Amino acid sequence: MTTPAVSIVPSRPPRTPLPAARERKRFSVRETFGLDVAKTYEIEGYAAPDRETPAIDPGYVFPREDTLAFLLGLQMGDRILVHGHTGTGKTSLVEQVAARLGYNVVKINFDGGIGRDDLIGTHVVRGGEVVFQHGVLPRAYRDFEGCFVLFDEWDSISDECSFVLQRPLQKDDGKLLLLENGGEVLSLPANHHLIATANTCGQGDDTGLYTTGTRVQNYAQLNRFGTTIKLAYLSPADEVAMLLKRFASSGFQKVEADLFVRIIGKVREGFAAGTLSSPLSSRDLINWVEKFLKIGDAGKAAKYAFLNRMAPEDAQAIEGLIQRGS
Repeated sequence: MTTPAVSIVPSRPPRTPLPAARERKRFSVRETFGLDVAKTYEIEGYAAPDRETPAIDPGYVFPREDTLAFLLGLQMGDRILVHGHTGTGKTSLVEQVAARLGYNVVKINFDGGIGRDDLIGTHVVRGGEVVFQHGVLPRAYRDFEGCFVLFDEWDSISDECSFVLQRPLQKDDGKLLLLENGGEVLSLPANHHLIATANTCGQGDDTGLYTTGTRVQNYAQLNRFGTTIKLAYLSPADEVAMLLKRFASSGFQKVEADLFVRIIGKVREGFAAGTLSSPLSSRDLINWVEKFLKIGDAGKAAKYAFLNRMAPEDAQAIEGLIQRGS
């Protein structure tokens, strides 16, 4: 039996049609994000969501200074890096800004499983021909009108993927060169933004929490981010407001929210002082309250939410805080 010949076809432009133009709109920053700013401060976005626009989380509370820094980066066309402890809401900040402004979000997770072929593309056999199949990054460039290209877990990126991003992250260039497809060059569309999130700022982990999986990054790439935001946990007042918005229909009271937030704050203070080995995030706080509302016991809810995964010394100290209502 004769095997059919496989021919390699020359490179050709993508067959995907250009995305349809979308109606633009100016948004009041005060009204859209709930921030105390001048009434005249506006930012441009889209009049309606698109197919990859995240859903609006009505319980999300925007951190004022970090949100304003993010919006400034968008207005200036900067590459934006958001870094901070796990659970501070880095990805949520990006997605909720996109949700309010009608941007698509294409998330690329650098979790160790993604390689250059996934990112850029590779040749595949299709219908007896070897053709180039574009990867996730060129598809994000060409398939959307108005897009946040989100490099999630950026500080875990491999060397082979990292150097692909050098030219796209250059603000005055932004082009993506596909040598694998005969030198095809894709330009970053005007209404696209390149954004990275990470637990570290690309210069190593000095806490011991993220040593496994994170990598020191090339400083030339780090230097390409025109706006860098170090995202902290929400302030106590903002966390209380977030809980009351999120659990408004569950009868959760402000006095309860104050107590839960105060205990979480004590844990973070202990981590900062070196007496506890890990902090508790807003994600942990929400998980704890959700379980408390189901079973009505704060101590048991804390065990199921986070105490059972912690070092015994930490768990014992936090149990004491809960019992004292600190």
